[in-house]
Order: sequence, then C-alpha cells, then structure tokens
Amino acid sequence: MSYDVVIVGASVSGNIAAYECAKRGLKTLVIERSDPMKGYRIKPCGGGLSQIAIDEFPQTEEFVIHKTRDLVNRYQDIELISSVPIYMTNRNELDLGMADMALGEGAEYRFGTSWSPDGDYESDWLIGAGGVTCPVAAGLSYKRDRVPVKVAYFNDPKWNMADESEFMFYDGFQGYGWIFPKVDFIDIGLGGIDTGKRVKELYHQYLASHGHTGKPQWHAGWQIPMTWYPDQKPIQGNTILCGDAGNFVNPATGEGILLAMRSGRQAAMVIAGELEADDYPTFAPHLGRVQKMRDEIDDIGVGEFFEMGQRDKKFFDEVVEFMFLEKPPPKLKHRSEDEKIAMYRNLLADSVQ
Repeated sequence: MSYDVVIVGASVSGNIAAYECAKRGLKTLVIERSDPMKGYRIKPCGGGLSQIAIDEFPQTEEFVIHKTRDLVNRYQDIELISSVPIYMTNRNELDLGMADMALGEGAEYRFGTSWSPDGDYESDWLIGAGGVTCPVAAGLSYKRDRVPVKVAYFNDPKWNMADESEFMFYDGFQGYGWIFPKVDFIDIGLGGIDTGKRVKELYHQYLASHGHTGKPQWHAGWQIPMTWYPDQKPIQGNTILCGDAGNFVNPATGEGILLAMRSGRQAAMVIAGELEADDYPTFAPHLGRVQKMRDEIDDIGVGEFFEMGQRDKKFFDEVVEFMFLEKPPPKLKHRSEDEKIAMYRNLLADSVQ
C-alpha cells in the first residue's frame, strides 16, 4: 500500500502530525505498537499543559480536567510562588482524543502493529514520533541522552483539588519533584539529570515529605530527553523526527507536550511545502537559550538562585516566565546592589545572547 506519509507512533506528536497531514489532503498512515482495545499503557507523564499550549492548540482544552492557578517553587524551607497556570489532562485521553481528530480528517491507523522498514506500506515521507525508544530515530543514529523519571498516583485530599501545583528543587540536581492535582488523585513524581539511583532516592524522599510512604494507586518509571543538541538533524532525507524522538523537550522544565504538538504540526508543514526543512523546528533557538540558562543556574547552585529570588522576586519571576511561558529573557534594566545578584545577572545576560 502506498501513502504520502507514514507516521510511527500514535503519540501526541504523531497524532497531531497525522491530523495536520490528513487535513492537507495527504494520504496518511499511523502505525502504533500498542492497542487501546486491549488496554492502553498509562504513560508516566505529568500531563500538564501550559497556557501557550492551550492558546496554540485550543482543541486540547476539551481534555482539561483541572487547572491550577499558581506554581509553588520550593527549595528546603524557601517558598516562592509564581503565577504560572497549568492545565491538567489525563495523558491517555489526550492522546486518544488527538487520534480521533486525525481519524476524522481521514488518516488511517494500525494499532497493535510494530513498524518495520520492510512492512507492507511505502511512503514519500516517514515521520518518527515513537518517543525516546522510537525505532526510526534509532535507525538514524540520532543522539539522545535520556534521564530517569519516576511518577505515582496517590489519593491526597489536601492536594487533589488544589489550585496550585508544586515544584521541589534539590542541591546538585538538575531536575525537580512535582505535584499535579488531578481531581481524584495527585500525579506526583521526580526526574532529572542524574543517576537512576539518585533519582530513586530523591523520589522516595519527596514522597515521604508529603506523607506518601504506602502503596500508590499506580506508579511507573520512564526516561525522557532533557539535553538539546543543536548540531543534530531532525530531518534526514525524507525522514522527520517529532516530539521526544527528536529531543524536543524543554531542557529546564522537562515539558514536552507543547513541543510535541508543535513539531507534529511543523512536520506536516514541511511535507506540504509550507516550511523550509532547514527551519524545522522553528523553536530550536529557544531550546538552546533555555538550556544555557539552566546550566548557569546549576553552576551557581539552586540554593543561591532561590536566595537571590528571595531578595529580588521580580527577577526570579522573569526567569520562571522565560523558562515556562517563553516570555522574553530577564530584562537587566534594574540591578540590585547585592553583589551576588549582579554577578548572576551578568551570567544570565551571557546565556541569552
């Protein structure tokens, strides 16, 4: 069977790519190894959407089950609250909802089928959207550094319906623990750039800090990419990588749903001749800037950063909004007399050039 596009993976990125390709009249096939009719694997993902994601992809709002107004950033006994709304979703329902959209535009799906380059299908274009284990990316020898993530569901009456989310940070750890309220339970987890052993230790420490030492409703471990390599080519010949398969994850926050959807849409635009291949993905420069700032904070130390945030909350909020909401990098118009803040701002100024 001949297609214009074959997409490997019915992920958010794969489903958006299928929707956008089919909407443009391209004959599209999606191959997904899991079968929702036999039970869909719960994805170990926070399932949070930013305001940008809702604005750019308004169809996702249908799958929002709860919204938190503020983000509580914690380090030891320091607490800094940022006005960063997060829209909570059930990740499986989001994925299936996007697949329904693509089916509505005429895309074909083969569930319970593993992709093979020798399959009974051929296409002008191939999109790899199968996450960190995507066989298409593996075939391209695409460089990916994976970091461990652990997540669980607990019933927590204090947090289930809270109007705030929480991020907990630790010394010497490029990552964080999180709590996302999901109405009937909380999605609580931890992940970052470190060994699996350290992540596991911090994860259980974080659970215990909230009184969760018993058996969870559900738990799992996974890996995500959190390093951006600007020299890698996500388009090689007639093959395009999307989402986690292409390392399209915010290097500071680990958020990947927005970038997955963007890359799926932009892959369709490349195939349709609406976007130059060399410009894909258009958000790549932002990933580089965020990664530089993340590394600067790590060099200074998360404790120092939070202490500076206590002295200059405006500056702290500017950093958070830059990383989470893609607002302009911190404006350095105002300088604190505190020598540490001045030094830190100089470092950040260099990181966002």
